[in-house]
Amino acid sequence: METRNRRRNERSIPSHAPEPAVDDRTGTESPRGPKPLRLFIGIPLWEALCESATPVEKQIRRIEGPLRWVKPERRHITLKFLGDCPASALPGLEEALSSAVAQRPTFRIVVSGLGGFPRLSKARVLFVGVSEGREDLCALAEAVDRGCLEAGLAGDRKKFQAHITLARSKAGAVGVRVPPEIHRAVWGEAEVGSVSLIESRLSSAGPEYRILREFPLAPGDRRGSSSSRRPASTGDGLRLRRIVSG
Repeated sequence: METRNRRRNERSIPSHAPEPAVDDRTGTESPRGPKPLRLFIGIPLWEALCESATPVEKQIRRIEGPLRWVKPERRHITLKFLGDCPASALPGLEEALSSAVAQRPTFRIVVSGLGGFPRLSKARVLFVGVSEGREDLCALAEAVDRGCLEAGLAGDRKKFQAHITLARSKAGAVGVRVPPEIHRAVWGEAEVGSVSLIESRLSSAGPEYRILREFPLAPGDRRGSSSSRRPASTGDGLRLRRIVSG
């Protein structure tokens, strides 16, 4: 009798575990507390390339197939994808990235060359590559990776490949065939003057990007730059923040 009463009392003791909350995206229950931030480090570029790239894109848009096109204002070069990170990691990450990026000089890139993952003839992802400035981009990506590791965030360990995603297949691989002049077309050029720490918020309408902070590169050799070149830096980041959040 005494044992039965003790067990009844033990079952009636209230739990001190946090009450579950419903995840807005999945509808499943999860413990209460700060939600992790889905983060990546990238270079918003479309504002810098918009005018020169538009004629080429109009021709590429004629490609037939179940492609879901990325909105122009969401296009960027991803240097490092971190995925879900605790908000408490932000101060250390920002400090490490600021130090790592400040050691890299500003540089110029030329965006050209249509490609696909895993290949154009069987593409699940359609992208445009970088024909000039790839070595500088790779060095910058390595510096970002070191900064993330210093902050204790390993993130995605895939090898960096400079590209801007244009479209994704909605149903399996797509065979993409374009004329040689479109395949090799130059979309434009830009000066890379900073990188951005970006939060990606998933929704049914697609990801929404919010720039949390920008990290300037060291001033580089700007000789040979022309007035038609636009730096892929603060101005692009601000435009990305205004458009994508709406």
